[in-house]
Amino acid sequence: MRFAGILFLCFLFCIAAFVGVEAYNSVSEGVTGTFSVSGQQDGTELAEARPAGTPYRLIQFDEIQPSVPCSNELDDWQPYYIVEACQSIAAGQHLAYSFTTGTETIEEIIPEESFSDLCWEAIDRAPNWLRLDLIDNLRQFETMGFLQDMIAEVILNTEDPYVDEIAFTMAHLNPGLLISGRIDWNFDIFVENVEGVYEADEYFDYVQINDYGTSEDDDYYSTTEYEMRDADGNPYTVEIDKEYYYWYIVHPRITDEIPRYINPETGSGAAPPTGRFWREYVLTSADSGYTSLQDYLSECEFMYGNLNHGTDDNGAVGRLLQWIGSVLTFDSGSERPIQPVRILAIHMGRCGEHQDLRVAAGRSALIPMLGTCSLTEDHVWNEFWSGERWIHYDGNDVDLPLVYESGWGKRFPALFNWRSDGWIWTVTDRYCAETSLLTVQVLDSEDQPVDGVKVKMLSSYLYGGLRFATCGYTNSEGIVEFDIGPEKPIYINVSGELGSYPGDPDNGVLVIEESEVGLEYEWVYNYDDAIGVYFPSDAEPPQEPDNTCKFQVDYDLLAETTYDRIFTDADFVAEVGQGQLDMFVCDAENYTLFEAGEEFEAFNFQSVTGSGIYEFVLPEEGEWLFVVSNTNNIANYQHFQADVGVYINEEEDVQPGDDVVPTEFALQQNFPNPFNGSTELSFTLAHHGQTSIAIYNVMGQLVRTERLGSLQAGTHSISLNMDELPSGVYLYELRSGEYSAVNRMLLLK
Repeated sequence: MRFAGILFLCFLFCIAAFVGVEAYNSVSEGVTGTFSVSGQQDGTELAEARPAGTPYRLIQFDEIQPSVPCSNELDDWQPYYIVEACQSIAAGQHLAYSFTTGTETIEEIIPEESFSDLCWEAIDRAPNWLRLDLIDNLRQFETMGFLQDMIAEVILNTEDPYVDEIAFTMAHLNPGLLISGRIDWNFDIFVENVEGVYEADEYFDYVQINDYGTSEDDDYYSTTEYEMRDADGNPYTVEIDKEYYYWYIVHPRITDEIPRYINPETGSGAAPPTGRFWREYVLTSADSGYTSLQDYLSECEFMYGNLNHGTDDNGAVGRLLQWIGSVLTFDSGSERPIQPVRILAIHMGRCGEHQDLRVAAGRSALIPMLGTCSLTEDHVWNEFWSGERWIHYDGNDVDLPLVYESGWGKRFPALFNWRSDGWIWTVTDRYCAETSLLTVQVLDSEDQPVDGVKVKMLSSYLYGGLRFATCGYTNSEGIVEFDIGPEKPIYINVSGELGSYPGDPDNGVLVIEESEVGLEYEWVYNYDDAIGVYFPSDAEPPQEPDNTCKFQVDYDLLAETTYDRIFTDADFVAEVGQGQLDMFVCDAENYTLFEAGEEFEAFNFQSVTGSGIYEFVLPEEGEWLFVVSNTNNIANYQHFQADVGVYINEEEDVQPGDDVVPTEFALQQNFPNPFNGSTELSFTLAHHGQTSIAIYNVMGQLVRTERLGSLQAGTHSISLNMDELPSGVYLYELRSGEYSAVNRMLLLK
């Protein structure tokens, strides 16, 4: 079922006959909030309940405008030097790119990371799309470098096709559990977990794992493809996006259990073979009188039949529900386990145990699945991913999300989905026929937005008192939004770097007495303290700019992330929205003032989000710095990707250096060729990037990799010694960023 590398091998055979072929391929007491609500009801604007003594006002949120390129009449700009940037910028940090006219390079000034060379090697081996997540997680082990190195070793010692799955696991392991030692440090369980994924792929006919590329590539990944049926029984196939494969099939944690080997007889941790891991145990084990899940699903030809019940006609999705009903009695004794191994061993549980076992069973059978929770109504269930949407999954019901509201009479203030690392997101709109929108904004004492604030929503509990309903985190605008259901009181609790309000984490301030559908509620909270933000003074441009050089930055703010914990033992790094950063240009003197936290002057200051182009014509000769800053944030990271370039104006009779950096990649023929023992490889890079040379024999087998690290644009050469290899024809492949090219060489001894 797996075909990774087949196409690439064919490609290598095809090019073996050619030479030189290229592939371009605390709040203090008395702090108040403000609240407003807008919506249509009898043509009037309504003000709902708000904290006593707080004024009512309608809040206006200013949208951040995208960067607009500076206007100039020069249209003959040519690239002189370009650096590829891909960084996770922590709160309070910045990147800078220094260029001095008359030189040939840009100096990249990046935040210092306390990573060993081993860590950087592991980061380089991880897929490009995963490296920033891995960096974010490794940062959490800053005081325990040996754990960082252990994580790196696991990635480096893993063989294909498991490298991407292991790298993802290491990037999203709970730091608290690792640091405390509650997760075994030999990490064998995580290798077994990934191996179990591929073993299941060999067994089931309705699914196959597709591996795209290998660890020798930059953006390799895997995903799953399924045989499906529509409601009329017509077949079709669907391949899921990779994020669903890694998070909801591969990740070794279900919800709040610790990923470890469990003794089925006691529910306690135990070393193998007494201890069993949930993926293997749930799939293959069967007590007397029961059938294993593997056997139960063995005849399934498709994953989902788009029907609303758990029957054979609904494929593996239907059969899995039948299996859950056959192995679990809906009841509870003195024990309420959260480990799937123990749940299956005692064959008993209520909705919480059913939820955990369904997730374990679904993922063991390579069906993407997670938990959905309404804690205020004391019920939980599941959803699975169909390739197009999350589908409700509970009891014998499939895709009947409104059954709780219309059939059970439930009223949900909010519901959430539970990701394996403990991150949650609100999904109220799927389970309520109509909802309202609540926008919460958190500001400091000077009305500046505060990022990374945990905003918890609480509401009335089914059995009295208040209970947690959902949670979110503020972005750089200090905003988080919630869809809320009808006829429920809504309480809010905020906690962050500046303190908590109210001080009791299990309590909140009443912001809505009884929610009504179709309205837009807004509530603002101001801290007593200020976070202290900077805005540079505008530098005075010269009367006659030099017009020979400019910065041009093609940027993409990939994500804004936060690091925190909502539930016990569930530290996470999670995306909270679109990234936002400040950009400006300044001279060296003002850059020194900026770094010291003093007042400074800058040109073309912009707060940007999304994607765009930032341009600034350098006003005169000297040293200039383009700065990308996350200094005004106090918690959130920003994932930043860009091509940072210096361009020259060919109409001007001034050249910054002797040679313009090439705008195309090239791989030259090795010299000498044929060769005995050693030879020189030369190549040209158009952009700065991570670069490597891979050597293959004529059978397409990788025999050696030369990792050259991050190289600047320009022409490079390396000496390659191949004394340890036998005579014959070899292929050498240059990889840098998205570029690759292949040539042939002959070793004669």
